[in-house]
Amino acid sequence: MNIKLYFAIDAVLKAVFIRTLGDTMEVLVSVGCLLLLGLAWVFGYLNERESPPDKEEHAENDRSGEVFPGDR
Repeated sequence: MNIKLYFAIDAVLKAVFIRTLGDTMEVLVSVGCLLLLGLAWVFGYLNERESPPDKEEHAENDRSGEVFPGDR
């Protein structure tokens, strides 16, 4: 997730919530945006880490006799 996108989301949420609920919401909105940014980074990292192996690795494993789910 791009840091510029974080600031854009943060600015929009602050504009909406601060005008409707007051200045005390600024801190809560900022913390919430940071938590969302952190969760997006963690899930992105885990998604990249658990990606399926390359096709070349599948070809080598097929020759060795190993069977993977979804290869049938």
